[in-house]
Amino acid sequence: MTSDPVFAFDNAIVRRPSACVIDGLRAIDAGAPTLAGIEAEHRAYVAALEAAGVAVEVLPALEAFPDSIFVEDPALVFPEGAIVLRPGAASRFGEAAALAPVLRRRFAKVLDLPGPGLVDGGDVLATPRAVMIGLSERTTRQGAEALVGVLAELGRKGVIVTTPPGVLHFKSDCALLDEETVLATPRLAAAYDVLLPEKLSKIEAVHGGLEMMFRKPYEQLFADIYNDSDGLVVLSEGLRRYWRERGVTAPIHVIPRAVQPEMFDKPLGPDPYGHLGDGRFSRGPRLLCAGRHTREKAQDRLIRIFAEHIAKAEPDVSLTLLGEGPDTAYYRRVAVEQGVADRVFFPGEVPFSQMADFYAYADLFVHASLSETYGNVMGEALWCGTPTVAFADGMGVSSQIQDGVNGVLLAPGNRGGGREEADAAFARAVLGLIRDPKRRGRIGQVAAKVARERAHPRVVEERIADAFQHAQDHAAACGLRPVADRPKALQWYTTFRYFRPWTTFMGGIYLFGHLRPAKDEKRKPVKHPQIAGP
Repeated sequence: MTSDPVFAFDNAIVRRPSACVIDGLRAIDAGAPTLAGIEAEHRAYVAALEAAGVAVEVLPALEAFPDSIFVEDPALVFPEGAIVLRPGAASRFGEAAALAPVLRRRFAKVLDLPGPGLVDGGDVLATPRAVMIGLSERTTRQGAEALVGVLAELGRKGVIVTTPPGVLHFKSDCALLDEETVLATPRLAAAYDVLLPEKLSKIEAVHGGLEMMFRKPYEQLFADIYNDSDGLVVLSEGLRRYWRERGVTAPIHVIPRAVQPEMFDKPLGPDPYGHLGDGRFSRGPRLLCAGRHTREKAQDRLIRIFAEHIAKAEPDVSLTLLGEGPDTAYYRRVAVEQGVADRVFFPGEVPFSQMADFYAYADLFVHASLSETYGNVMGEALWCGTPTVAFADGMGVSSQIQDGVNGVLLAPGNRGGGREEADAAFARAVLGLIRDPKRRGRIGQVAAKVARERAHPRVVEERIADAFQHAQDHAAACGLRPVADRPKALQWYTTFRYFRPWTTFMGGIYLFGHLRPAKDEKRKPVKHPQIAGP
């Protein structure tokens, strides 16, 4: 081990993938992986570690454990000793016992995490000051508290933190860069408002403290990175304004995500709402919301607006919430508590090839999320000509909706007040469009036209090409000479300098992105509709 093994190391333990690795747990369903592909990725990962000067011990495959390739989950290692953990998925319980003899051969002190709590190593981030333990679907509070005690035996301080909804493991969204810097995704950096308990969320001083300690330092970090570039691509005008306000002076290009015409311009299929409920509400006005069921998407707010203001005024109106997520069960409870369980439908996730039918057969698309950097479902609904009512988020939603032109955009209110009035205004806008089919039709036509002008693949491709050309011009104007025009020795040096850490980091991300354990272990594989058909 090196002198500072918290973020620098020269030894690694990996395990070969077993033949059953293709049956492992998955966080997302991206189709069934192939054994050959996984083995190739694993070899590349080991090669990248060795190229970085790390001595790698490759353990034999464990054929009874599909996820045993992820050796960090059943154990933690420090210079002072190792800790054998208790993984949070039942299918992985035997992995820790198989890894323990290897650790005892390498470490003089090996401790066991006492039960019955559970901890996955993917939820543990070691820093020089403390070991952060993220609570998640795989790491329980009881297990985290037990780990704090075991860490103390090694002279380490453990700190329990909360992982955002929708994030499988704490380290899925963060990594240690050096002894003072943690790199976090925007989802994790912006998540503290969603993660705070309701009582703390109402205390402005808490938000102020987190703003100073967490958000601002990371915003400055990324602003510095962006200012070293020849161009930054963002998804909305709100994001451009956001980074300008934080000191980014590099050229910023706003390029929205493209909508796929082959999926959303094809002839419509049968009405997907006909089988929902007893048929009564499927014939009345239909409100649609699509998206992952997590707290920051605010579908619970939509359900309450629907129950308190809309359902009482329109006896046959229904609300359909497409998608699934960690808060689906909670949303179902809200619908029951609000007395609208028979009018709020949860079809779950549907094939992408059927999304156009859900948009087109809906009367309105409704959206309450304030956490969108863009909002794919919003762009798809507008493309299909579905009139939209949404809260202004100053970011992705606000960039796509022109109030009164291609939809209705409303002030969302905030923690300090105005939420009740905002909810009532949202309901009035929905009811107004339900009762005025001609206006609804006009807005839908404009929405489809504007979406094609803004998000057609050809338009997006042209903007991307313009951004690359502008970046080249910017580099030339700054007097930068391309490395390709310099001596071969410098070219190889530059390639090695950036490629080695990039390969190591991206290799890990690639493996996580394709093979991390799934939240729903019983979920059946779903192939992409363009491959398997609807």
